[in-house]
Amino acid sequence: MPSDVEKTARAFFDELQRRIATLLATYGFEVDVPETTFRRQRAVDLKDTVALLIDFRLQTGNIVCTANLGVCSPDPLADELRQRSGRRATLTWNIGYLMPGRKWHEWEVHDLEDITPTVDAFATVLETVALPWLARFQTADDVRQEQKRLQPRGFGQLRRPVLRRAHAS
Repeated sequence: MPSDVEKTARAFFDELQRRIATLLATYGFEVDVPETTFRRQRAVDLKDTVALLIDFRLQTGNIVCTANLGVCSPDPLADELRQRSGRRATLTWNIGYLMPGRKWHEWEVHDLEDITPTVDAFATVLETVALPWLARFQTADDVRQEQKRLQPRGFGQLRRPVLRRAHAS
């Protein structure tokens, strides 16, 4: 028999995935990796990615979620990387870096009562912060300009489109 935490985690994941899939579908996204990654092709040279990351914290018993955003566009370096690795170069950000505070951000669920307000808050930030950020990039040149702007700070490096969470200690 599933524990209360397992029931909460399953209910949270189901509600989050259903709501986010519905929301993103209205903006032209399709599920790419079952249930957690969504992609849309906006132009010949632009593809957007929203990757949901859901985790369970053993120390606290909380379930957390966040989203990483990516925009992919071909350029000479990307073409070279693709030839070597079979992958495209991508500019990626955690949604928290686009919010006030500019740091990794997670939404937490402690119990079943937290699910609806947490999913509501997450969906609101996705629609009001993440999607407008992705929409800023209209051409491959827009992506390259953002990469150049961010590079002095060590961010925005060309990356493979594998969206990973940096594990903080």
